[in-house]
Amino acid sequence: MIKGMYHHSEETKDKISKALKGRHVSEETKIKMSEVAIGNKNRLGHYHSKETKERMSAVKKGKKRIPFSIEHRRKLSESAKGKIISKETREKISKANKGHVGYYKNKHHSKKTKLKISNSLKGKYTGEKCPNWKGGITPLTHLIRCSFKYRQWRDDIYTRDNFICQECGQWGGKLHAHHIKRFSSIIQYYEITTLEEALECDELWNINNGITLCEDCHKKTNNYKNKRIKLICLS
Repeated sequence: MIKGMYHHSEETKDKISKALKGRHVSEETKIKMSEVAIGNKNRLGHYHSKETKERMSAVKKGKKRIPFSIEHRRKLSESAKGKIISKETREKISKANKGHVGYYKNKHHSKKTKLKISNSLKGKYTGEKCPNWKGGITPLTHLIRCSFKYRQWRDDIYTRDNFICQECGQWGGKLHAHHIKRFSSIIQYYEITTLEEALECDELWNINNGITLCEDCHKKTNNYKNKRIKLICLS
């Protein structure tokens, strides 16, 4: 539990609930609340001065945000489970939000800000730091097919064949760069085990081993059928 956080007991909650029953907000209080709301609305578009920002920054410096404990997060999760917002409440929320324009709508980061964000995230979620990391079990063939050299090999084949399927003569559409000699056979023959070894293998990047096919013609090849069978067996 977070230091300084206090929770009322069930008995105290019942006492507070009973004490508040039957109480109504006076007209005077309602007027005061309305004036406060109008004042807040009139401040839209106003910004703190540089001096005020510096004072606020100085006050917050050295203060660390204390995260919720695991136990407290578990309690929050359990308390929220099964709660469903009624249709009536959803309609009220919808009506209240109609015509409201979000603060960030039509706003975009500048190039300078984008560069800062990019630099701050570099290397932050790669490899073991990535939340989806599973010990480096990504298949080698997937790594090779996602490499720049593979994309270059594929584009060179498309350009050589003028983006025409060499089987049915279809121009454009969904094209595939088909391996005449199976991609996996080359990897097995040269005993390639790493991406670096694959990038250095000349036969793997020989454009004479590739041909442009449309998706339908590619599905008819033995290489494609064997690949599909292998994927089904692994799944």
